[in-house]
Amino acid sequence: MAAPGIVQDSTDELSAASLRSRASSIVTTTTKFSLETLSQDDRSSIGGGWERQLQGNADRTPSLLSLTSIARPAPPYSEVGNTTLQLPDHQDGHFHLQPNGPREISQYPTEAISISEALPPSPTHSIATTASPGSPADIEANPQSQTAYYSNVVRTLDHNYTASIEALRQQHAQQLAMTRHDIDQAYRAQWKAKNREIEKIREEAAMAKDLEVSRLRTEYESKFHKLEDQVKELERQAVSREYEAVKAEWQAEEKKEISVERARHEVEDLWEKRWNDRTRVENDERQVSKLQKELCINNAVQRREDCWLRCIEDKDPALASSITHERTHGVLSRWNWVRKKCEVCHGYHDLSRLRNLLFILFLLRWTRKSILQLRGRGPLGTIADAYIFLRRYSYSIFLRLPGVRSKVQNQVSEAIAKIEGQLVPSGPGTSRYLTLPKEGWTEHQVRAELGKLEEMKHTRWEDGRVSGAVYHGGNELIKVQSEAFERFMVANPIHPDVFPGVRKMEAEIVAMVLALFNAPPGAAGVTSSGGTESILMACMSARQKAYTERGVTEPEMIIPETSHAAFHKAASYFKIKLHVVACPPPTFGVSIRAVSRLINSNTILLVGSAPNFPHGIIDDIAALSRLALKRRLPLHVDCCLGSFLMPFLQRAGFPSEPFDFSLGGVTSISCDTHKYGFAPKGNSTLLYRTAALRTYQYFILPDWSGGVYGSIGIAGSRPGALIASCWASLMSVGESGYIDSCHSIVGTAKKIEAAIREDPVLKNDLKIIGKPLVSVVAFTSPTLNIYDVADSMSAKGWHLNSLQNPPAMHVAVTMPIVKVVDKFLEDLVAVVEEEKERERVRVAEGKGKKGQARGDSAALYGVAGSLPDKSVVVQLAGGFLDTLYKA
Repeated sequence: MAAPGIVQDSTDELSAASLRSRASSIVTTTTKFSLETLSQDDRSSIGGGWERQLQGNADRTPSLLSLTSIARPAPPYSEVGNTTLQLPDHQDGHFHLQPNGPREISQYPTEAISISEALPPSPTHSIATTASPGSPADIEANPQSQTAYYSNVVRTLDHNYTASIEALRQQHAQQLAMTRHDIDQAYRAQWKAKNREIEKIREEAAMAKDLEVSRLRTEYESKFHKLEDQVKELERQAVSREYEAVKAEWQAEEKKEISVERARHEVEDLWEKRWNDRTRVENDERQVSKLQKELCINNAVQRREDCWLRCIEDKDPALASSITHERTHGVLSRWNWVRKKCEVCHGYHDLSRLRNLLFILFLLRWTRKSILQLRGRGPLGTIADAYIFLRRYSYSIFLRLPGVRSKVQNQVSEAIAKIEGQLVPSGPGTSRYLTLPKEGWTEHQVRAELGKLEEMKHTRWEDGRVSGAVYHGGNELIKVQSEAFERFMVANPIHPDVFPGVRKMEAEIVAMVLALFNAPPGAAGVTSSGGTESILMACMSARQKAYTERGVTEPEMIIPETSHAAFHKAASYFKIKLHVVACPPPTFGVSIRAVSRLINSNTILLVGSAPNFPHGIIDDIAALSRLALKRRLPLHVDCCLGSFLMPFLQRAGFPSEPFDFSLGGVTSISCDTHKYGFAPKGNSTLLYRTAALRTYQYFILPDWSGGVYGSIGIAGSRPGALIASCWASLMSVGESGYIDSCHSIVGTAKKIEAAIREDPVLKNDLKIIGKPLVSVVAFTSPTLNIYDVADSMSAKGWHLNSLQNPPAMHVAVTMPIVKVVDKFLEDLVAVVEEEKERERVRVAEGKGKKGQARGDSAALYGVAGSLPDKSVVVQLAGGFLDTLYKA
């Protein structure tokens, strides 16, 4: 790199004067450039000597003589560039510097170097074209030599100063690196020493702090113990004063109660005295009235006997004389008198025959009932039924006693008030709308209030913490259902001409479900609002069929004890006598032998569950089908809970049992599409083997003044929007979707069952009931109070179902539960361990196992449910239903 102001390889013609001026300028400019190109750190590391020397050289104006020599660079430079001046073609008149590589500083002489020595002449050319430069005087005298001379000087200075600056920069870089390394090492050593000093100070401060903290802790502990003693003394004094106050209050209350009791006894004695007086007066009045009536009757009888005697005298004077003689001597009894009177006037034998006939019919009726009872229940079962009836009746009388009844009513009222407090919102911020608003709300107001109602505190079914209840098919399916609901919002299937699309969808829903259950040709069905309505219609159809075809006026129905409560409702609504058959362990399925014994001429329907609600057990439908065919009776299969799981069990890879129309004895099946069919709530189906069976549930009024009226079931108008949503659900999910959901749901139920049977914490304290095959897993406990387990799970946010007869609980797996089954099992293990610890504490305290019930489920099923008379439970349930309609 050339220094500023130096022109290299210039082709301009230069005079000697201009070259001399240019050489002087080069020395000054190059020196200044050397200083300017050094950084501040470079200058300070080199030292002031070179800087002053270079600055001095820059300040001096070189003369011609000074330009003839170049001072040798002093250390620390080790290497500079070397150039050889070669003359080009002499006709050109210009000289060029060609670099020939590095040259050691030792090559330069110690003293001043002449230009002729520093720049050796070319082998072919000389410095000057005529002669060598010679002395300075000769150079000054020859202008041409001056030009050549100064041109060489300029080029040599340019090259040498550039090489000197570069060497200076490299040497400085080396010294700077060494200096920085030394500084870094010194700094690190100083930093380590400072750190050691800081650590020492910190340790001393920590020790001082620990000593101070220990001293303060001792001081504060002493003060705390003193304050604690003072507080205990104050508490003792306060408790003593409170005890005295409570004792005085209790004594006052006791005196008050004694006074009230004394007053009550006085009032009761007064009322008892008045009651006795009133009773005595009424008895006297009744006796007088009775005597008066007897007197009047005797007079009337006497008159009638005289009349009859005159009548007899006209027909048979001899008999009249005999009667008169017997009356006179008091020998004739009243019965003989009436008999003889009837023989003569009305014919005694006809009355006797009628009386005997009525008595025989009465005996036959009760004899038949007794035989059927003994045949169905057996001697021991009949005795057990009689004992249960007498026990319940006696206990109901006990509960109606004045003192007991008031106490029971108070406890029932407290329980209902607690239920009301849990269900009916109250407190600040609660709004109640008991009348219509004066002006209609805006859409924004309605949406805001709906949002508040949606966010009310509730069991988190969204998190899968509710057993059954919510059969959720996913958010995408809800969007499809909502769109279908909106499209058919005002539709009503009772008007098929107005809403033909709804009629078509309803018929297709029935056809699709019939196909799932292997219905034969000619099968039929209807939709309903839910499983209860489907069961009610099945029972009513069976009753109407028996009445129409066999003339049965006292219908009877045989159901397992685990069948749905809707069958009891149907028996109550339609006046059907209900025979409940036990489901004994270990299978917990209905006893076919017991069902067979209970069948008689009044039996209208047999019932089986696939599966049942309490335990998730599938009854032996095949055996019931054979029995129904043999006795020519209808058989209804309740598949409301199994719905869209039972038909897909085998295709999902799980074991199954025959239950549908493939069995010849099955005549009707109820299936809820709003459960595992994932349709919106309010959808169910009732399927019949033949269309003729369906007609028995129709209601048709041909002579109504409003026109001919007909409906398929209980409801008249029905929501077409629900039918549209159900159809959209079935079409959206499809067979593959239902197989996948069956695999997930039943697989989760199997996982829960396996955990209870195999987990080391659960297997000894929980026992699976029967062999569940579908989605419900029921379990009981031989060592713990199962209702306390249910309440503890409720405290952890799980809403499970408590069962009775036997005490148990179950979980009905849904799609939301599938996602949280591991958390469910984790909480169940924790609850069982907690209950076991409570039992161990009770046993250690000598209180025995299975302590008193603590929670709501334990109170309802464990205490109230164990009473022989269920009137208390009925009142609680009635109060709960009343609470549902409290705004």
